[in-house]
Amino acid sequence: LQPDSAVALDFAFSYHRGPGLNNLQNVSYMYNRLDALQDRYDQQFAGACSTFKLCSSDCVWPGDLNRDGIVNHFDLLPLGVGWGKTGLDRSGLNTWAPHDARDWGEWYNQDYDVKHLDANGDGLLDSLDLRTILLHEGLSVPGYSAPADTYPEGPELLVSHVGLPSVNPNHIKPGDRIVPRVYVKAAPDLYGLAFTLEYDTLYWTFNNYGNTSVFQNDLWYQKKLDGDLILATVFTDQTSSLNGKKVVGIFLYGKSIPDSLPDSTFIRIKNIRGIRADGSEIQLGATALRYCFSGKCAPIVGAKEP
Repeated sequence: LQPDSAVALDFAFSYHRGPGLNNLQNVSYMYNRLDALQDRYDQQFAGACSTFKLCSSDCVWPGDLNRDGIVNHFDLLPLGVGWGKTGLDRSGLNTWAPHDARDWGEWYNQDYDVKHLDANGDGLLDSLDLRTILLHEGLSVPGYSAPADTYPEGPELLVSHVGLPSVNPNHIKPGDRIVPRVYVKAAPDLYGLAFTLEYDTLYWTFNNYGNTSVFQNDLWYQKKLDGDLILATVFTDQTSSLNGKKVVGIFLYGKSIPDSLPDSTFIRIKNIRGIRADGSEIQLGATALRYCFSGKCAPIVGAKEP
């Protein structure tokens, strides 16, 4: 362009997805349809776009597989149960909106049609649905209200203390490193698990976490927030169990705390959800670890490494 000159450019966009095609095949499909896009543009897209029909009943919100109103790590669990299933595809739209979808004629956990597990709408439950969950993570339906945190107690999940021999959980000093680990100890039918491991950032500096998953055929999710490590894992073979497995470890360093803080703190698990291979839920509880920073607390009995 010459200085102080301008030119008008027109852009035309069209969504392309071929039924049954993978990512690379859809790229080729898109290029093969460029002539059709040019033809639609020449006609100013007259009649090219159908009117979007707003769904009003039993709608699919892409990514909200468990239908609790929000897309988050809990939505991995139904995907592992339905992994590999096929059914009727829908419009091809993948936006965060209520979508009409034809029933698959199969129920998830005797609760709702499996069509809700097909996050991307292609008629197959696979890694592309996981991608949609991650794409829409954190989005919620209108009127959603987050539930309060829960801290169920029980023997099913063991939070175990690991540290150097010089680290005394009854007297944590600045710079002491601990590695709390989470084990599944008493849940023989546990197929999928999601929870949050909570620690207090006033007492601990986060260093790292270890994805200790050595499972086969599993989906895995981890996310660190301030004071929380959010985790979900589920198998995809409809037969495996998490019982007896070490799930995750987190590396923390003790801080120097002011006298105004209590001299002890807990590392514990909250918001636990577990499922069997058929999608039915298992009631789970967890142990907690208490650490003392003054050396003057009542004796602490920490969970031992299995």
